[in-house]
Order: sequence, then C-alpha cells, then structure tokens
Amino acid sequence: MKKTLLSSAVLVAIIFSFVGCSSPGGGTTTTTTQPNTTVYVGGVNSSGAAGFWHGAVGSSGPDWVTCDASGVGRSVNSIVVSGTTVYTCGTGASGAVGYWYGAIGSTTPTWFPCDSSGSASSIAISGTTVYVGGVNAANAAGYWYGTVGSSNPTWVNCASVIVVGLSNGYVNSIALSGSTLYAGGYRLNWGIGYWYGPAGGGSNWVTCASSGGVNSIAISGSTVYAGGGNAGYAAGYWYGAAGSPSWVTCESSVTSHVELTEEGPVFSHSA
Repeated sequence: MKKTLLSSAVLVAIIFSFVGCSSPGGGTTTTTTQPNTTVYVGGVNSSGAAGFWHGAVGSSGPDWVTCDASGVGRSVNSIVVSGTTVYTCGTGASGAVGYWYGAIGSTTPTWFPCDSSGSASSIAISGTTVYVGGVNAANAAGYWYGTVGSSNPTWVNCASVIVVGLSNGYVNSIALSGSTLYAGGYRLNWGIGYWYGPAGGGSNWVTCASSGGVNSIAISGSTVYAGGGNAGYAAGYWYGAAGSPSWVTCESSVTSHVELTEEGPVFSHSA
C-alpha cells in the first residue's frame, strides 16, 4: 500500500463525480485512471477481492474484474491503461508483490510476481516495458522493470537497506517522461521528495520537505509535480524543474492529502 504520514485512509482523489462501486461499508478504492470516456478504479471490493471496476464515466453499476480473491491482504494499489491493455499492481497470493495485466474487457488478468514480499505501490508502462515502484523483500525502496510478462524483472535501488530487515526509504509513486523515471517517496535522514534519473539506471534525490509524505508524482514538460503533505501537516503539492520544488497549499488539515492526475493536482479528505 502507499505510505503516507498524513492520512489514515487509503483513498485516492478522483476528479470525476462519485459513482458507487461497492456496497456501503465495504470495499476500498485506491487508484483511478480515465482513458477516453471509460473510468477504471482499482482497489478491494466488499468481498475482500483485489481488482478493479470499469465503466462509462458517470454510469452507475460499473463492472468488476477480479485480480485476486484468494484471501486477506490482497490489494490493487495502482492502475494504468496502455493501448488495449489494463495493468494493475499490488499484493497477490502468498503476499507476493507484482502486477496483473490483460486486454480491456478480459475477466482473467494474468499475474506476474516481482518479489516474494514487500509492496508494489505504482505502475507505469513505456512501450513493452513495465515499471513497478515500491519496496522489495529486503525492504529497499526502488522499482522493478522488464518486458511485460517476462519473469524475474530487474530491481533498481533508490534507497538501499542500511540494516538487515530495515529500510531507509520507500517509493509511493512513479512517473515516466521520455527516458527519465521519477519516483516519489521518503528517504531516511533526507526527508520526503523524489528520485529521478534514466529509467533502469541510477537516481538523483531531491528533498521537498523534512517530513510529511509524497503520495503522487506527475510530469508536464520540464515541470515536476509532487503531491502530498508538508512538514506543517498541510496538504498540497510541490512543483518546479527537477531539483527546484516550490510548495502550494491546497488545505491546512492533517486529515487531507493530495494526489495528482493528468489534469492537475486535487486533494482527498479522509473520513
């Protein structure tokens, strides 16, 4: 799951009018995307299965696709549509982390594990290459990448382990811009911010604040947007050229945090 210091809820801001996807009191939405006129919402339904809903924007009763219904702890944390394929990442059987993918309309997405444990928080696609950001089984922060459907994807450390079993960071969100990959999260002793560098290669660290959380990251031209909460417990976002973030407050509240969409930053408010 995505880690945030500012909110106890696992809600992701949705820029569309609300459409009920699960019964009251059951289910959690964690990620959304909207290619053309169809909206895809990933999460866990009222039966505890991990997967996603999809349907026309604003329509009631969206269709449900199960990625994993094998037990407690399954999750879909991020979703993206590329061409005619839907990709989701999260936690699958036996606590393994990785991603599912399948053609739009398919009811049986294929599972590919990245590691035996850890977290898979964000997914991005470039051509036939898939990138999954998170924390690996050794508790190091970074991302996996490889050809879609290939076994044993390559791991890239952003913040490596300093003590066995303990992590010195985590990755909540990844984004691609050309051949550069950006990963937002936390780095021990450096605060919260983002890494950036050649996709599949080394990364440079940019500090946004001494504490708080970076929950989402997006790129527009040469500007990097990092949404979350600052050290003063305000919800908002940083923006600027890589390495030069400036802060914008959306709401001064410890119960809010910011997620970014292709249309810009929006905030969600936990109940």
